[in-house]
Amino acid sequence: MLTHISNNYLGSTVHSELAAAIARKGIESQFVYCPLQRGFKCNKLVENHDSVIVASPRVFNRFIRYFPLFKVLYSFLIFCFLVKKRKVKPSFIIAHNLWSDGLVALFYNFFTGTPFIVAVRNTDVNFFIPKLPHYRWLVNCLVSKSKWVVFVNKIYEKRVRDIYPSTFNKILSCSIIYNGINREWFRIGKHSPDSMRKPQACYVGSFVKNKNLRSSVLAIKELRDEGLEIGLIAIGGEVEQFLSVTGLSVLPNWIEVLPRINDRKLIGKYMRRSRVFLMPSFSETFGLVYIEALSQGCCIVHSRGEGIDGLFNEPFIRGVSPHSITSISSSIKSLVIDYPSGVSKLDVERLVYKFSWESIADRYLEILQGKSS
Repeated sequence: MLTHISNNYLGSTVHSELAAAIARKGIESQFVYCPLQRGFKCNKLVENHDSVIVASPRVFNRFIRYFPLFKVLYSFLIFCFLVKKRKVKPSFIIAHNLWSDGLVALFYNFFTGTPFIVAVRNTDVNFFIPKLPHYRWLVNCLVSKSKWVVFVNKIYEKRVRDIYPSTFNKILSCSIIYNGINREWFRIGKHSPDSMRKPQACYVGSFVKNKNLRSSVLAIKELRDEGLEIGLIAIGGEVEQFLSVTGLSVLPNWIEVLPRINDRKLIGKYMRRSRVFLMPSFSETFGLVYIEALSQGCCIVHSRGEGIDGLFNEPFIRGVSPHSITSISSSIKSLVIDYPSGVSKLDVERLVYKFSWESIADRYLEILQGKSS
């Protein structure tokens, strides 16, 4: 049985979307192991396919994160117990993160020889690999034993190969496989007309420091001081959270803050009113929301060296320095002026198709079936 190991399966839609797309390709049954922290709240947007069995034991307390190797070993024992209890026989494992999931797959491989794929993501590149040098030997073993290593963007592959050549030059086979977007984004974006949009930037996501909302606000304020009437709509939290993360004492009348919205149609509606999607994050694995916004015709402002950087070569997708207000404001200004109707439908269709989960599931199945090169 195809088996997934993902400690964030119920927290992010990415992994469940992949499993569902693989199921639609004809894989009759899949097993998902998703160990959770006690008190974890599941993402309401996560939808599970009928043929995908999910085991999500709440086994971690908040202190275990300070002992990363012990956490992985404990997770491995729970995995073995559940596999035996449910009479699951993994034929191939997809480990959705290098450290937290990949090591469980590696330990299982030691005892059973079950082949596995491992994905390298944000927390691996920006935390586990650099912060745990004393376990680098274990990471070396992991990447050399895996049948395939998947990077979710080109930036991360280049970064780890440049910084840790002795580790990542041991990779036997690897691919860049981007994350995909839900099928609903294609449907709701198809019917949006190419009409004039508000001179407005939008943001959708958590109100946290990493998303660099403070710089986004300062960049727009700079443009308004120059006389450009531009607004910002931020979706994803409460006003108090927004004020705290941006350093504002009161909310200006040109900023609209909305709480988290789970309805894709409603989010798409706000995106289609905006000319620019603005998220110059300090670090970003990929940033599916960039692609979701692009599917709704938004121009994109993202950070250089992170997420989708290097993926597109389009004038309406701009990479900026997240530390430079001038860089951010300059890109916003040119996009708002040059693309009053946003990105054309033809350009959207040309760029977004490869981010369908069906296309991505095909890539994974080619690896599983030994057809990928």
